[in-house]
Amino acid sequence: MNGTDDEGIPAVGPQPRSSLPPWPVKIEVRGTSEMLKDSMLIVGFPTHGLVGSITTAFLVDALKMAPLAEVDSEALPPTVTMRDGLVESPIHIYASGVVCGPDKKCSQLLVAVSEIQPEPALLNPLGTAIVAWAEDRGVRMILVVEGEPTETPSAQEQLQVVAIANKAGASILKSSGFLPASGMLTGFGAAILRAGLHREIPILCLVAETTGGHPDARAAAKIIESIQPMVPQISLDPEPLRQQAQLIEAAQRKVLQGHRDSVRRLTSSEPADMYR
Repeated sequence: MNGTDDEGIPAVGPQPRSSLPPWPVKIEVRGTSEMLKDSMLIVGFPTHGLVGSITTAFLVDALKMAPLAEVDSEALPPTVTMRDGLVESPIHIYASGVVCGPDKKCSQLLVAVSEIQPEPALLNPLGTAIVAWAEDRGVRMILVVEGEPTETPSAQEQLQVVAIANKAGASILKSSGFLPASGMLTGFGAAILRAGLHREIPILCLVAETTGGHPDARAAAKIIESIQPMVPQISLDPEPLRQQAQLIEAAQRKVLQGHRDSVRRLTSSEPADMYR
């Protein structure tokens, strides 16, 4: 998983860290105290193949979603995002009033997006915080999207999406029509599922095979096609979808590379520009 791709960009996936954050890690989800009982939460973070990031960025853009909450912790790297001169946390939760869910009984879609790549040691605490927040707010179900690296990827038309659920989501898995997965899963999808092992909120994880550790727009496009029945408002014309996923992939590469470069300069003895 580690190393660089042909363009010299570090392979995408959980990267090794030199030191662990102080424990216990305190992670807060701030921004709304309202109950969200008719909502479905989709979670996608930049782990394997950037599948989660490309998918969630597509949804936020396609549905013109509005910010609802943010995730913050002193254990996260010293990075913020800036929009129109205003500072924001790099991990957001967006909302849009659309019909969604496997049974179409949800009236609001929530999407959790990260514009940074959290250290592997933070994935479990982040997963626990997000699942606990969703359950406390009465969210109906969580759908997490993830990639899994393979050295021999299938052709686009043969690319498979498999599914995993916690016990509370077993009935959704059975009725969804997705191929149940067996084996081992790593990344943020695994952290969310682990956090939901003994919780009552249903969690379904969709996994697409990715091309090693590199950003993979076609795997994200396959995931988006797979979740469209749960979010019927998104329009799916296959070729434009793949083209848009490729554009998002390029943008996500640039954002993550900029974040890595900034963190590298902060931890080196060389002077660093504070603003990018």
